[in-house]
Amino acid sequence: IDGKLYSLLTSSGTLAANVQNLTVANGANNDVAIGYGTYTRITGPTAVFTLTGLTGGEAGRVLLLRNTTSYEMTLANESGSSTAANRILTQTGADVTLSGAGGGAALLFYDGASERWVCLAT
Repeated sequence: IDGKLYSLLTSSGTLAANVQNLTVANGANNDVAIGYGTYTRITGPTAVFTLTGLTGGEAGRVLLLRNTTSYEMTLANESGSSTAANRILTQTGADVTLSGAGGGAALLFYDGASERWVCLAT
């Protein structure tokens, strides 16, 4: 079975997310390679940091990002620092900042028509 498909169901047939840790750096993180996880725990920074774009977008893909660091994580809205198809659309018209200390999370959906990661909830 394809590893990506297998991660969707548990042995009892319930829905499960493929969990992964993703290490990013302090400051701006452009075109971040996110792998195949659905639930992604952000680790690494020792100061505030920003995600300007994420690779791996496919129409309909769902991604839950959780900031597990002690520092604020900002999702940059339509940042020119990342390739257009990797950019995040926060739907606020501005950057969105998520708290640190494991309290910040965002639900993203990849809209294939607009070729953007759309932030649905924080």
